[in-house]
Amino acid sequence: MEVSSKFLYRGNFTDYENTFQKIVETPVRVVLQTEKDIAILKAKEWMNWEENAPEITPGADVTFRLNSLLKYKNNTLYSSVHTTGTVTMKISTKEVVQIAAVEYESGESHGNPVTEYLKRVGQPIEQAVNFSNGGYSVMPQGDEFSSVFNAPASNEPYAMVSGDFNPIHVNPYFADLAELPGTITHGMWTSASTKKFVEIFAADNCPQQWKEDHQSRNHQSK
Repeated sequence: MEVSSKFLYRGNFTDYENTFQKIVETPVRVVLQTEKDIAILKAKEWMNWEENAPEITPGADVTFRLNSLLKYKNNTLYSSVHTTGTVTMKISTKEVVQIAAVEYESGESHGNPVTEYLKRVGQPIEQAVNFSNGGYSVMPQGDEFSSVFNAPASNEPYAMVSGDFNPIHVNPYFADLAELPGTITHGMWTSASTKKFVEIFAADNCPQQWKEDHQSRNHQSK
């Protein structure tokens, strides 16, 4: 299960030079059909081949598992791109070996040549597949456990506990200045309430089965 939270901020964002993005790239499968395909891959400077890697022959089935760190200069230009990861090859139905490591780093650029190459020649794998019937509910029948929860009438108690006294949460005049209909509930409160709901009904009340995954664009502190 994946739970996503998104927030909208009013105004125009211009502080790109202080932003970055960490991405766990989607695994990609590449079938090297010909000698030409193999030669093209071997010519990539970002491929670091294992010394004892088995010989690659036409029909080789390889998989790329990569991570990228992108830093921005503006909304269309990266100030730096760093991509690392592993490349494995299927030897048999039961055996997979690592044949290379990916190490790519650049300064200012408009894209990532590693991921662009994989988009051209490979196919994404291990993607989520939706149930044909739309899935099923993990909720018990009846109204005893509602999936709807109400925001608190006052955000003051949570502001005290969390230390987040942003005035749009606690001061109606500042909320009005921000053109909001009223004070808004803390995002952390909403996240915690959602997490509690998922832990109870999807994770069988076992918090250790919950894993948070942050892959959105992050803002560095100054």
